[in-house]
Formats: sequence, C-alpha cells, structure tokens
Amino acid sequence: MSDKKVTKRTTEDVVSKTASKRKQNEVQESIAEELSPSEKRKEWLKEKAKTVKIPEEDAAVIKPGHIFLEQGPLIIHLCSECKKFNAQRPATIVGEGRVELPMAMCAICRHHFNRQRSVRFFEHELAAIKRDMDL
Repeated sequence: MSDKKVTKRTTEDVVSKTASKRKQNEVQESIAEELSPSEKRKEWLKEKAKTVKIPEEDAAVIKPGHIFLEQGPLIIHLCSECKKFNAQRPATIVGEGRVELPMAMCAICRHHFNRQRSVRFFEHELAAIKRDMDL
C-alpha cells in the first residue's frame, strides 16, 4: 500500500487551460467584485435585451371579434409605458353595470397578447381535446 493521500480538487485548484478561459475568468471575477447583485441583474438584463427582436406592426394586429368571442378569461399583460398611458384615460359608463375602459397597447404588448392566445390554443386546448377524445 502506498501512503499517498487522496484529496479532492476544488475549482480553485484547477487552472484554466486556455488563455481565453483564463481571461474570461478574470473578467468575471473583476465584474463580480465591482457590482452589487442588483447591478449584476441589470447587466444580465441588458445583455439579454440586446438579442430581442421588437415585433413589427403586422405581427401585432388585434381582432376584437376573435378576442371577445373566445371561451375563458381574458388576460392582458401590459408594459409599464402602456399602463401609465392608460391610467390617464377616463373610464365611461356605457350601460347598467358596465364601464368602458379605453385601452391602448403598443406593438410589443399586442404581439405578446396574440402569442399568448396562440400558445394557449396550440399547447393547452388541443392537448386537452386529444386527452378527452383519447386520440
């Protein structure tokens, strides 16, 4: 038997093998030392936002007939700019027990609204129909 001790290697013990990995680790460590958790989150959000494509107007068309004739609840997500804009618009009484809320939506909010309806139909409702009909 040998008298050698077996020790576990930690990540600090392992030296990066390439110069680019060493440089990446140095940059990450320097950023980690300089930024608070909230600042790190903001930096992460900025990097993610750079890759997002803003929807165009033709992808954000809303058809009221499709929206209000669907079964189930109507859920609408609005960005902070749309919320601020709509908060300044007055509500009007249109009938007994009914109030009309004028609502404006930017292209991003309209596109998201259409996407969420599409996902709900194709990934939830059709799956439920398949299950119920034993298809």
